[in-house]
Amino acid sequence: MTPPSPTSPPETNKDRLPLWVILLLGVFLVLRIVDLSHQGGVKKNGRLSQNLTGQVSEKTMQSNISANWSAKSAYLTTYAQMGGSVAPSPSTLREALKSAEELQTDTNNSPSAARRVLLLRALLKLPPLEAGGNGLSPAQAFTPSALAPLSPEDRSLYTREGHLWTDSFRGPHLTPAQTDAYAAQLRAIPNIRWWLSPALSVLYRSQGNTHEAEKQAARARSQALLTSAPMGLLGLLWFALGGVGVVLLITILMTSRQSLNGEPAQSALWPKLRETVPLAERRLRAGDLMGVFVLYLLMPDVFGWLLGGFGVPHRFHFPGLLAPWRHNLAGLSSSGHTTAVIVLEFIAYLIGAAVPIAVLIIIARRRRASIGEELGWNLHRFGKNLLFGVGGYAIALPLLVAASFAAKTIHAPAPSNPAIPLLAGASSVWVQIMLVSLATIAAPLTEELLFRGVFYNAAKLKVGVWPAIVLTGLVFGFAHPVGIAQMVPLAVLGGVFAWMAETRQSLVPSMLGHFLQNSMATAMLLLALGG
Repeated sequence: MTPPSPTSPPETNKDRLPLWVILLLGVFLVLRIVDLSHQGGVKKNGRLSQNLTGQVSEKTMQSNISANWSAKSAYLTTYAQMGGSVAPSPSTLREALKSAEELQTDTNNSPSAARRVLLLRALLKLPPLEAGGNGLSPAQAFTPSALAPLSPEDRSLYTREGHLWTDSFRGPHLTPAQTDAYAAQLRAIPNIRWWLSPALSVLYRSQGNTHEAEKQAARARSQALLTSAPMGLLGLLWFALGGVGVVLLITILMTSRQSLNGEPAQSALWPKLRETVPLAERRLRAGDLMGVFVLYLLMPDVFGWLLGGFGVPHRFHFPGLLAPWRHNLAGLSSSGHTTAVIVLEFIAYLIGAAVPIAVLIIIARRRRASIGEELGWNLHRFGKNLLFGVGGYAIALPLLVAASFAAKTIHAPAPSNPAIPLLAGASSVWVQIMLVSLATIAAPLTEELLFRGVFYNAAKLKVGVWPAIVLTGLVFGFAHPVGIAQMVPLAVLGGVFAWMAETRQSLVPSMLGHFLQNSMATAMLLLALGG
């Protein structure tokens, strides 16, 4: 009897998806289509972080990162001459000002964006509070009308900050005591980060205190180096891994071509995909696994409804479990609000992953099935699988670059992942650690078990190996709350992770690859915005 090919579905007459799974899957698809049709807006019943904060566009985040990076680079260009009285590079500062003005436009002249613009204009010896090339004046960001939509605490903080900028830039007439008092107020601005040292340098230089101005400029250079040097090293590591990935990818493709042509293939660097799906050895059926996976996909929306509320016109309205505290949340400062959102997101993510995993364990026990053997949740050949995890991630990098370039041809709204603005706005170290742990520990463990373990195996039992790899990648990209253009690289990454899990019969390689991707991306973001 001829064994089935990897692309042909196995014989599964009794392994049909239950009706309730199909209905829940339909609900999920409708919700995601509604999400995509409302990108950039605040959705009533979306994911928790979207429900409470809305989405930030990818362009806005890029302008933020570009302004920070260019401003730091302007100081780094004079690092070798820091012993003398050397001003930051004007050309690089002008690049930073251009990005800052783009950020100012994208955020409707928000106070934090206006702060960057006025500081960069002051460093370039331009009138800091006047309107720039985009027609927006930083001073207008701190007026009562502009601050009206914010919480009372934020209005108070930004009103004082506006007076501080206006008074400190009035001219060189402050006494030393007044200058030091303004410097103390600058240090008290929440979440000012690296921009504090350039601000102090501008303040002291405007009052003729060259010594203190140079001291603060040197501090700005040192802080820029402390964040830029690790960022450069990570970039080199990423580039080196990508080069290794190109070599591995070419070698694997050449080996596969030799095998297809009947030529004696060289020793394979990577195990081949299995040609059959051993259905007779499976106790966890496709219907069981799809039920668990669809439950996992819907958990974020369920939490959004429970906490944020929902309404059915003329029939039923539920205000949400957070309704009694909504007034308190609205009164929090932006940093306090971000902290509350991250804590809620952390709890919701853990519970949202724990519920379907618990259901999976119950089903496995009833079926007397081994999750380790059937889904790859095992430590077989652990050390070797770690090496394959690094190699598989290296192979994914050139494919990610190609997919990113291809995705740029898709002219569609591009909201960033809601975790990115949360991470950028988190001022507490402990809150940042909580969010980073979600991205680098919780996500690789739970998403690999549920996407590459549960969903991939369900799809493999129904349609075969290669179609399941492609389908897993597409669903992985589609399930993330990002724009259509960004789903393409994520889909490629998800497909590579599924290929890694299948060829190694273990989730360890894809977990490590997922960890590397999230860790390096998170570190790059923190270094770009931090300091």
